[in-house]
Amino acid sequence: MCKRIRNQPPLAVCPLLSFLRLLSGTRRSQTGSPAKNACVKGVCTLNFKYVDIAIRNIPLKEGVDVFLVRVKERLSPPRLVQMRSQIDIMANILSEAVKGAKKTRIMYRCNLSHRQLQRYLKLLSGMELLKSVSKEESDETDYFKTSAKGRAFLNAYRRLRALMA
Repeated sequence: MCKRIRNQPPLAVCPLLSFLRLLSGTRRSQTGSPAKNACVKGVCTLNFKYVDIAIRNIPLKEGVDVFLVRVKERLSPPRLVQMRSQIDIMANILSEAVKGAKKTRIMYRCNLSHRQLQRYLKLLSGMELLKSVSKEESDETDYFKTSAKGRAFLNAYRRLRALMA
């Protein structure tokens, strides 16, 4: 059981915290100061920049201990690249299909997986922003083309982006 002794840092008392500190290496809090660790009532906490870890030692019987570990995320790490919204992806697909494009071209140019592409094509076709064009003899879709309603959506999207910039 981790016990805190007066005038001693918790890491000197609790071997579990000492071990975890060695595993994690040097840690810094958000302010740049060393991360704070504490042992109170048998619960040892480790505070990292993006996560708090609480460890409880529960002795079951002589020589057998169970450690319960709880991990709580405090902040999400900063993203280096901002994620695209669904509107951005839909506008990207529509702008790629203005002159007509096959599925593969849309998928590669818009950086989408096949599953994502299928979902967005179904959504855009259902909203009549995108139309599928096929040869007269075949029922199979040959390529996709942006409809007049889709071009109006693209114009509105571009004006909105210009206002936000």
